[in-house]
Amino acid sequence: IKNQHRAPLSKELIAQMFQAMTAKKLPIGKMLMSKTTFMEALKFDYTDVGNDIVSRHYDKGLEGEDKLFGVPVITTIKNDIIPDNVIYLFAPENYLGNFFLLQDATLFIKQEADMIEFWSYSSPGIGIGNTKGVIKLSGFKSVGA
Repeated sequence: IKNQHRAPLSKELIAQMFQAMTAKKLPIGKMLMSKTTFMEALKFDYTDVGNDIVSRHYDKGLEGEDKLFGVPVITTIKNDIIPDNVIYLFAPENYLGNFFLLQDATLFIKQEADMIEFWSYSSPGIGIGNTKGVIKLSGFKSVGA
């Protein structure tokens, strides 16, 4: 969904994402966005989200929050991977594809005198079989503008 008017993030834009997923006859799973974009929720008016939520955000900020309008949100500070002003909405895992573990987790331990060094690695993979299970919202007004 591309916001052509460069309006700020609003409940209407988020509702459009939810409606687009529902129109595809898929349930709503999780949202993925940068931490900075998630903080845009602090700008929502109490008429948008309710007075108790605005009061909680005023007192405690967004720490510990993991939902937006009841939908689980995954956030990251790595805005070079997930840019600011972009939100992804995913269908639940069982509607999206498969997760594969190509190589199980391997742990190496090295000990010399009083120093212990360890590292591990694995090879996970994902197969997205239903591309309709991903919706991208972009084009809303820049964070900080």
